[in-house]
Amino acid sequence: MSTDYVYNYEKLEIYQRSKQLIAELYKMTGKLPSIEKYNLADQTRRSVTSVCLNIAEGNSKYYKKEQARYADNALASLMEVNACLDIAVELDYVKIKDLEEARALIKEIYFKLIAYKKSKFK
Repeated sequence: MSTDYVYNYEKLEIYQRSKQLIAELYKMTGKLPSIEKYNLADQTRRSVTSVCLNIAEGNSKYYKKEQARYADNALASLMEVNACLDIAVELDYVKIKDLEEARALIKEIYFKLIAYKKSKFK
């Protein structure tokens, strides 16, 4: 995306890292069995996209309380992503070792979102 203007949310590291997680999980879900195309793959993609979108939308809110609420939504979606990965492992669609990068990103984003949310209450 090339524009002359950069929106504030685009500067956030949590936003940038969440886009990396999207790319990682879109690749992974593309390898799931076709039976999961409209179930686990779709749910994983929607929830990981929701993390990024909630960060962007929340950052545009004027009141810090609203920004914190969107950070909560992003956290909830992130935990949904994590649960989807647990299911994919449980169903033997992917191996735990193949999710190391995604799990590391989830952990990083999780703690950054908590810090971001706390910063809204200072």
